[in-house]
Amino acid sequence: PPDLQTLRIATTINNRGLTEAVNAYERELLCEALQSAHGNRNQAAKLLKISQRLLSYKIKKHNIVHADFCW
Repeated sequence: PPDLQTLRIATTINNRGLTEAVNAYERELLCEALQSAHGNRNQAAKLLKISQRLLSYKIKKHNIVHADFCW
């Protein structure tokens, strides 16, 4: 529901600040895309509408373990 989403966003920003909130949301999106793609980076990049190179950079930036999403 929109009210719950607004509360979640407000709580996140108050607790972390904008930069940390954006980083946390970016990490969440990356993990969701990798999970949906069963660890396939090419598919995950397409889901996110970014290049594979940018996806690899962001995976490294957020210390995401790619193998955790391969099944």
